[in-house]
Amino acid sequence: MGIELKEITQKYGNLMAVNHVNLSIEDGEMIALLGPSGCGKTTLLKTIAGLLPLYQGTILLNHTDISEWAPQARNAAMVFQNYALFPHMTVEENIAYGLKIKKVDKRRRKEKVEEILCKVKLQDYNDRKISELSGGQQQRVALARALVIEPAILLFDEPLSNLDENLRISMRQEIRKIQQEYGITSIYVTHDQEEAMSIADRIVVMKEGIIQQIGSPSEVYLKPKNRFVAEFMGIANIVELSQVERINDNIQARIFGSSIKIHWPDSQWNAVNNIHIMFRPEDVEIRDDGQFEGRVKWLETIGSVKKITLENTGNTIIAEKRNYHKSGFNFAIGDRMRFMIDMSEVYVIEN
Repeated sequence: MGIELKEITQKYGNLMAVNHVNLSIEDGEMIALLGPSGCGKTTLLKTIAGLLPLYQGTILLNHTDISEWAPQARNAAMVFQNYALFPHMTVEENIAYGLKIKKVDKRRRKEKVEEILCKVKLQDYNDRKISELSGGQQQRVALARALVIEPAILLFDEPLSNLDENLRISMRQEIRKIQQEYGITSIYVTHDQEEAMSIADRIVVMKEGIIQQIGSPSEVYLKPKNRFVAEFMGIANIVELSQVERINDNIQARIFGSSIKIHWPDSQWNAVNNIHIMFRPEDVEIRDDGQFEGRVKWLETIGSVKKITLENTGNTIIAEKRNYHKSGFNFAIGDRMRFMIDMSEVYVIEN
């Protein structure tokens, strides 16, 4: 079932936690609400679930207004950060709890619990106590408990933040597979950019209760709408252009003392001052015949990737060189090196 949010506003006293949010989510789509702590993403999630009374706006589920419905009437299931499992119950009892509340008969409860345990690969854990499970297993139980009631909406509130890195990666893959298999409309709250990009069909980037951008993972990474999105979605090299001219569908300008041309067919583009471009570290190529030159300010090795921080006329540029040890390059802090920028990947942003 699709969800539509219209002018959703939430306040805590005088604090505007969610500020006139409008968002449409397609049936079966997985949306990630992404942003720093305090941006309003969890408040928005709890508002959709009915756990917070709506201050202003309308929530539509499959074109039906559910804004004033009680949480249990919304047919939504929530997977919490702390799992929220009952420690005195077994795995099976935890998963069956929602079905029991819905007055599903005992035989059918047993069948559905066994079915969902197989889906989350816990079929041999029926009688285990929650305290006997690892963090990853507890998260699977929480997911199974949410899925077993066959909700119309599945809501995730930073469900993997308590797990270690390797387990987070495997669990997010499992969550995505199960969500796609069941085709449940889902909203996933996270502050982790990589997690959002790996799990979601679309990402909603939020800041101070306001949506900054909505788009596919590649859109918000490669074509950020503003500086906040550019810097929040990863390392962003942002440089101001000088001597800017508009020539048909191109921008002619200068950076680092050299002339560049960027294809930018935006008919609304009129400004010639305070224009900035954004490009990612992978768009910077270290090469002896590069157009630009910079001084090496810092070097970091992360696995097979060398991160190189360069300085040029007051600008800091970060480049990534993969397989650095095999490349033949050998630079030290203070050295000067030449580089190129892939202008086809450069994006003009609002500052």
